[in-house]
Amino acid sequence: MIPDSHQQMKYSIKANTLALAGLDVLEQPRKVIEQVSSAGYSGIELKTGADGLDQDAAREMIQICKSLGIKLHTLGGAWAAWDAGEERDLASCDENVRESALAYSRMSIDLTADLGSRIFEVCAAPGQPTYPRSTTDVSLLRNNFIRSIREMCDYASDRNVSIAIEPINRYEGHPGFMNSVVDAMDVIDEAECTNLGVLVDLFHANIEDTSLPAAITASEGKLLNVHLCDSNRDAPGTGHINFLEVIAALHKIGYKGFLSIGFVPSIVDVNRLQETLLETSIIYLQELERQCILR
Repeated sequence: MIPDSHQQMKYSIKANTLALAGLDVLEQPRKVIEQVSSAGYSGIELKTGADGLDQDAAREMIQICKSLGIKLHTLGGAWAAWDAGEERDLASCDENVRESALAYSRMSIDLTADLGSRIFEVCAAPGQPTYPRSTTDVSLLRNNFIRSIREMCDYASDRNVSIAIEPINRYEGHPGFMNSVVDAMDVIDEAECTNLGVLVDLFHANIEDTSLPAAITASEGKLLNVHLCDSNRDAPGTGHINFLEVIAALHKIGYKGFLSIGFVPSIVDVNRLQETLLETSIIYLQELERQCILR
């Protein structure tokens, strides 16, 4: 048990990882949400595709979550071309592409508000990765992205929604732009939007930031969400990330948001995934949190 004098972290599961484990929250909302609640989670992070979510399914899910004390805290976007089915780049120099990405953002922000969520996640994802170097001048990407972010934040502000920028690594994003937490914080400072913050995904930050605790510390006051997976993009505790240091850094900055567990194993074993998600991951993290507090 964690001492009463310390606030326990809030743990969440990403719905797309649940679906990989044969637990699709949209197809079997009551069954899945009850399992999530029984495992000790207090939140679910949803993801929207090109056409949003079925309204009837969304309403049913909202009611079930309320009855079980589960928070639909964040809506993730589909930004990479492999996920979105199209180029959806907020930093694009092609105005048609950028405007299409903004239209998708507005739809998703509306859905975020309808779900009772308060955070919508965005990133800068090119149509095709260009590693090792961007084929577009980084200053242009930056200017385009900040323009997009300001427009999105203005739209989201009227709906009481915050925008969380998720930096993604150079192999999946724009090499040299919006890869690290430091990059995101720099853009947040320049954009000057009160409803703008950062999402730290440990997989990406482990590649791009010099130190995970330093990245978390740098995000203080602007950290809206955290994605938990290990260095191999699998479950916490299966790679080389020092989660004790991560949890200590989160406690140090007084982070009050969710820790969202979500990973993409190279080989999908449904039974192992269910066990990992609903049993071992949250127990592992809570034990580390207890150690962090007691040391």
